[in-house]
Amino acid sequence: MKSIKYVNHDLLNGATGKLQSKLPSANCRLPTLFIILFILIATASQAQRISFCEKVDEKGNPVNASKTFSINKKGGFLSFHVTLPAEVGHPSVTYDLFLVDSLGTEHYDNTFRQAVEPTNMIFWKQIDFYHPGKYRVYVYDDFDKFLCAGELTVVMK
Repeated sequence: MKSIKYVNHDLLNGATGKLQSKLPSANCRLPTLFIILFILIATASQAQRISFCEKVDEKGNPVNASKTFSINKKGGFLSFHVTLPAEVGHPSVTYDLFLVDSLGTEHYDNTFRQAVEPTNMIFWKQIDFYHPGKYRVYVYDDFDKFLCAGELTVVMK
């Protein structure tokens, strides 16, 4: 374990007779700050996610997860699988689906509601698609608190 070095300002600046605080040197504070920020960012990025899959198995695991899916002319379905770091805390969630054009502009497509148990940390919903394109999905709890988002592409067979 690395010890924190304190700079004695009296020795560096000459004895002034004034009481000065002993703060950790800048060389010690900066690496510690970077480590704390890294841990916070790493934790937040893995905290919640939505994945897309062909189906969900009996244990709740995504099967054939991907970001690209093929549908036929009659349409097709896939599952949205959400993993949270803690209980959702609400009896329902909302999936807002947007079609994303070539410029990256979102165009509202549909909204799906799902009843969930407030104690759920993992839940999924099967969604039907009838049109190819790039889609962005936002997931919210029933108080419109953002939970997670993801993108997928649907192509026509």
